[in-house]
Amino acid sequence: MIKILHIARTERSHPTFRNFIESLSKYEHIVVSTTEPVSLKSFFNIKYTKLKLKALTILMKMRPDIIIVREYFGLPFGLFITFIAKMLRIKTVAIPDIPEYALPKFSLEFANIIKILRYPLYVIHARILDAIVCFTEYEVKTLLKLHASNEKIMIIPWGCDLNFGTIPRVRRNYILSLAAWSDRKNLHTILKVFSEILKEIDVDLYVAGRFCDDKYKNKIMGIARDLKVNFLGFIPDSEKCNLMKHAKIFYLPSKMETLGRVYIEAMASGTPIVAMKNSAVQYVVKDGVTGFLRNDEEGQKEAILRLLTDERLYKEMQKNCLKEAERYKWENVARKWERLIEELVGIKNERKKE
Repeated sequence: MIKILHIARTERSHPTFRNFIESLSKYEHIVVSTTEPVSLKSFFNIKYTKLKLKALTILMKMRPDIIIVREYFGLPFGLFITFIAKMLRIKTVAIPDIPEYALPKFSLEFANIIKILRYPLYVIHARILDAIVCFTEYEVKTLLKLHASNEKIMIIPWGCDLNFGTIPRVRRNYILSLAAWSDRKNLHTILKVFSEILKEIDVDLYVAGRFCDDKYKNKIMGIARDLKVNFLGFIPDSEKCNLMKHAKIFYLPSKMETLGRVYIEAMASGTPIVAMKNSAVQYVVKDGVTGFLRNDEEGQKEAILRLLTDERLYKEMQKNCLKEAERYKWENVARKWERLIEELVGIKNERKKE
């Protein structure tokens, strides 16, 4: 049996990570995880050092066939463990989940200086890995700027936890916006557009998810004071599923995503999407097929009104959403991972010889 060692911040019990491992149940998995902040500072943290020693000990004793590094791409620990694995002739894979804004620009700001210092680590890590798994083409473009070899990059999306193909007969009259709210998620734009929509059609807006900071929350509450908005706070997965399935539209004009799992969940619920055309979003949401991608507020308003009033278009997009969501089923995602894993350990070549 092929042995896989996972180095990740995500706990094995986390639903999406658990589903990922369960979808690859034909292999043996060991997970070394921590909830410590991923930063250069954390490299010297005592708990972080314990993780490093634990991972190194397991690596030496277990001698896995493959090591998969998540969330530590371009960090000293991720680079360190990859070097050790290479010395032991263990195949190395990384899931970088890296946004374009992580790369340095021409600026003397402190944050940019940190990015400049980290840039060589990104480049070295990208070059020594045996394979790099990206969620979308957006990440591929970012990695190519790090001089990563195109031959070792593979696109495998993350899977979706929701049930597929179940559309309720009756949709409720509300627009759903769901995220961990910060300026990047653009809730202030959602409220502005919604205020304009109310002038033309009667519809509710449900806003689900926690706020990342009090300053942004206060700003939003000031904008929403005179609007009919239902703030639901944190929503567990079981409740989120029902919200997605009964919403007329999923509306999230996020400024940047490296995948955007909520868009996949919306498609799996047969719920058309209105979002912005940027980052990974443009590769997950197909404009005019599973929703509309509009970067300006007026365009977003027109897209929402069209979905609320054009029943024929709406039903067509519902079907398209379910069809597109199929590629994010865990069984389909697992097939791609199996091909990669078996090619890396040479099973494919051995079978050919036989």
